[in-house]
Amino acid sequence: MPDQSFKFKQFSIRQNHAAMKVNTDSVLLGAWAASMMTGQEKRLLDIGTGTGLLLLMLMQKNIDMLADAVEVDEEACKDAAFNFEQQSNQINLHCIDIANFIHEPNESYDIIISNPPYFEPINIDKTNNKQLPDTHRSTARFHDSLPFEALAQAGRLLNKLGIFFLIIPIQFLQEIETCFQNYGLFKHYYTFVKTLENKEVSRVLCKFGKEGVQFSQDQLILYHQNNIKTTPYQNLVADYYL
Repeated sequence: MPDQSFKFKQFSIRQNHAAMKVNTDSVLLGAWAASMMTGQEKRLLDIGTGTGLLLLMLMQKNIDMLADAVEVDEEACKDAAFNFEQQSNQINLHCIDIANFIHEPNESYDIIISNPPYFEPINIDKTNNKQLPDTHRSTARFHDSLPFEALAQAGRLLNKLGIFFLIIPIQFLQEIETCFQNYGLFKHYYTFVKTLENKEVSRVLCKFGKEGVQFSQDQLILYHQNNIKTTPYQNLVADYYL
């Protein structure tokens, strides 16, 4: 199998087996969450870790953190295990469903982060013009495999001042906001993401916590019309992209 590694400034991500490769959403979330870290965080949990990218991005900000990575897909776990072995001995990989993980005895976390799957994949059978399920990619991309309620339940693993970071499509914002609120998680900060100035908001970077605070929000535009990164986007990802 040819090497499909994606190289960042301080680490590389092997992605030979994982259905979901390195993508803009994950890099955005990792960089955005890292920008809000104080550097004093001690424990970190990544739900649906995939290749392990988010953990490695956040641990670049604080190399002394201890981390747990939860991933249900066995193929993705192969890549995550390899990437963690190359980069850090402070990450424990758990190849189980988050619903099972949250019932295991564990510590409370300063940060929980997740890039939940949300697209239902379609595999087209062109011969019969039928749509067939792609099970492997479905696990990675369809949000039924990691329902928002499971994420909200995982919020109980946060310590009192802990923070939950995630990125979601704009159409799911109300759903996840209501779900998190039902489990005692309050919205702290949203960044609404546009690819271009004249486009609609497509993604929302979300910060939730157990304590109610004054809510804030802003907007991030990724590209100019000539496909050049905007200065705010360049600054956000500068520590990661080559």
